[in-house]
Amino acid sequence: MFCHNCGTQVDSSSKFCHNCGANLNPNKEYTNKEYTFHTIDDPVNPPVRKRGKGIWLALAVLVVAAAVYFVLNPCMNGHNWAEADCTNPETCERCGETQGKALGHKWSPATCVELKTCSVCGETEGDYADHKWKNATCTDPKTCSVCGETEGGLADHSWKKADCTNPKTCSVCGKKEGSPLGHSWRPATDRTPEECAYCGIMTPMSRPETGTVYDGKDKTRSSTILVENESDLDSFIILKDAESNKTVYSFYIRAYDSKHVSVPSGVFYLYLSQGKDWYGTEHYFGDGTEPVRDPDIMDFNKYWWTYTIS
Repeated sequence: MFCHNCGTQVDSSSKFCHNCGANLNPNKEYTNKEYTFHTIDDPVNPPVRKRGKGIWLALAVLVVAAAVYFVLNPCMNGHNWAEADCTNPETCERCGETQGKALGHKWSPATCVELKTCSVCGETEGDYADHKWKNATCTDPKTCSVCGETEGGLADHSWKKADCTNPKTCSVCGKKEGSPLGHSWRPATDRTPEECAYCGIMTPMSRPETGTVYDGKDKTRSSTILVENESDLDSFIILKDAESNKTVYSFYIRAYDSKHVSVPSGVFYLYLSQGKDWYGTEHYFGDGTEPVRDPDIMDFNKYWWTYTIS
């Protein structure tokens, strides 16, 4: 007969194929028994085959496979991540796996003394930058504001023209040449002080007497106002028509003085300026002393008024 598994001719009384060990009678089970067979090459000393050796071999293969798996997969319980840096993403120190992206360099710009440099890792690239030159002056040559290198000579002085009180002067180093021009005075009038035509400086005028009238001298004055100046500043008072806002009357009151002043009839707003030095009706008491309007309207058609300055 022939083995149904490998085709080898076997004795009809054999239970197993002496070549491949196949059960020649598959309809009959042989369990828990040892068996022997002879190979064609060695019929005298046949090898012994016992049941159960395949199981141990399989277990050994599984153990080896498991060991290999653990060697090849050291991060089964989690990766040991190293932080990302300028050029590398987060990287596992055991298996080399990466995640995310590299942070990238944080560049500081190049200067004339330092290359473009990463402030994190110190890597550099490119070339040095040009100097940042400050223009030459009459005291310093052209100079780099970064490294201090100089180039060329000194510049000319930057002259400011002479004026009434100062000679020609360098605005950089303060050097002076020549003499001041001196004032060119315009003569004073009854309303304006002596004033320099070049620089505009004014000479204070003499203080007017309390009650001195400037505007409205020719007008009929049928009403009156009592002004009591309790301030340490002289005062100039202007009455303006409430509708047209035109000046109708104006007069002067000295500090700590009072006076009944006759005024025209009408409905007026009162404007007040104060100071110590009088520069006339165009400049009043100097810069910042423009007349300020009192919010109340004064009706001099029916009433006369008392006005107190404190």
